[in-house]
Amino acid sequence: MGSEVDNAAKTFTLPPKIYDDLINWERRLAREGPFIQALFERCGVRRVLDAACGTGRHAQLFHSWGLEVEGADVNAEMIELARQQFGTPPGLRWVLWNFLEPYPTPGNFDAAVCLGNSLSLAKDGDEVCCALANLLGAVRPGGIVLVHVLNYARVPIGKWVWQKVARCQLEGRQVLALKGIYRLGDHALMSFIFVDPVEPEVLGSYVDVLFCQVLKAVGEFLSTQPPAEAYLFLDYVPSSRLPLEPGTRGQFSASTDILIFIRK
Repeated sequence: MGSEVDNAAKTFTLPPKIYDDLINWERRLAREGPFIQALFERCGVRRVLDAACGTGRHAQLFHSWGLEVEGADVNAEMIELARQQFGTPPGLRWVLWNFLEPYPTPGNFDAAVCLGNSLSLAKDGDEVCCALANLLGAVRPGGIVLVHVLNYARVPIGKWVWQKVARCQLEGRQVLALKGIYRLGDHALMSFIFVDPVEPEVLGSYVDVLFCQVLKAVGEFLSTQPPAEAYLFLDYVPSSRLPLEPGTRGQFSASTDILIFIRK
């Protein structure tokens, strides 16, 4: 990576509640839910691991479908907010877990999902492969893994792309939040900047590094450990299914979201 990525650091810890408030969850789940639910029904899914579950919105949705769900995340504050928002009813459990470690109960799930572009938080291809191996290890033979990543081929190299401007509450005051992404070759900077809506003042910022070659790393992993099935879906459209092959690089210029489907 270039020096801009090497020097990137978190200057503001993004509170989970602000992360949650910046997403239109009703619209997002209405778009994603039907695809995932149909996939689960087709694959006979009853028990789900939601890896990197964040504030628990997807896990709660899956539980509302009558499934047994474990929401897992490395961030204790995210897990605590998920627990506060959705409780721990029978069939819904929250656990601290890093997807770079084997899951404590291997082979216990029908499906493991990693949504919200979370696998891009892996620092490189080796970490992607490690995480994928652990997701596959968590599901039974014949179980499935579903991973969502952004299509970074749509992000120009060397330019900021501002994805969102929204009002939110920061430490009790009304602020404007700007979310943007800046791609540097195989990596990208994801930035949240919080500004005063009246005075020209930056109140806080958060920067993280994303790995843009998840799809390439997954293809290389599967070339050494062939699954029963592997496909790509674009933008949550079932008819968009494409074969996932080692040479796949994600050059789908018209698509925003890529879903990686693997059957163990």
